[in-house]
Amino acid sequence: MLKAKISLILNYFIIALLLNSVGVFVIQMANQFHATQETISLFAPLKDFTILIASFVLASLIPKMGTRKSLILGLFCILIACIAMGAYPSIASSFLFFILLGISFSLIKV
Repeated sequence: MLKAKISLILNYFIIALLLNSVGVFVIQMANQFHATQETISLFAPLKDFTILIASFVLASLIPKMGTRKSLILGLFCILIACIAMGAYPSIASSFLFFILLGISFSLIKV
């Protein structure tokens, strides 16, 4: 029982750390890729709408799949997002990062 609680706490910690770093992330993207304000302003809504849509879609699938598998799949999404950001640093991979981050948050939260 203690292992399950620690696992949930660590999963929520990882997700919260990544989701709350949007402001710093936006500043870094503006400096590194010289992106316009219109492009950069899409990061926060993209993250929020992805969480909203994925929560509705995954709410019926997670009980069938199981909590443990959804936690593992959520962490796998974060792993893929981080690898994509490191391997292909661009605005497109940044958008993919926030989309996968929103999906993984929905998987872990629901």
